[in-house]
Amino acid sequence: QLGEKVYNLTADGWVIAGAVASIDREYQGVAYTETYNSLAAAIADAKAGDTIDLVRDVEMDEILVVDKALTINGNGNTLTSTAARGINVLADVTIENLTVVAAGERAINVIQKPANVTIDNVTATAANYTVNVAGSAANAVVAIKNSTLNGLCTVNVAAAGANVTIENLAIDKMYIKHEASAAAFVGSQHADAKLTIKNCYAGKDVLLVSCSTGVFRAYAKNASTFNLSNCYSLAT
Repeated sequence: QLGEKVYNLTADGWVIAGAVASIDREYQGVAYTETYNSLAAAIADAKAGDTIDLVRDVEMDEILVVDKALTINGNGNTLTSTAARGINVLADVTIENLTVVAAGERAINVIQKPANVTIDNVTATAANYTVNVAGSAANAVVAIKNSTLNGLCTVNVAAAGANVTIENLAIDKMYIKHEASAAAFVGSQHADAKLTIKNCYAGKDVLLVSCSTGVFRAYAKNASTFNLSNCYSLAT
């Protein structure tokens, strides 16, 4: 024990007992790992360009705000959130190798402009708008790849000038009811936005009920661009 912190000796060195996140650092040529008992504490202490590693599953009852240029590597762990939003992204951020289970709306919510965001090898579930590029994130560049998303309207783009690429994405479980914007993928409603979807799949457990919008929906107004290639759906 050192001060108020209790440390355990592991194969990776001394880590705080109960730590959920770590950042690899270097001091005078010596590499070491700083550990934290919450993701929020790791983000607060991180410097732009750092990678935060999640070292175990974590539960949160507050929105996780990522306001620095960071990589969050889930290392196959799960972030379960009971907050109104799961993760609010306000910077150039990469989220990878993570499962996000959000009880509310928007597992990953991009709300800052401009932002360059990558979501890679992520499984995320939310009530709706699983990944949301909000209207406040004008001109954001977002890449979603090698991921599985579930929820009503899994990808929503509401930002003017946004450039969103969705690649190698699967939607396996989803219930789409008849609403004005209900679809698995929703294109932008705003000017100069570009949405590219390729190599994507909606499984047989995607259920459409009285839904005129279908699985892939693009808004044709305001000069938005919608490119779709090599995608298929078994939805009924």
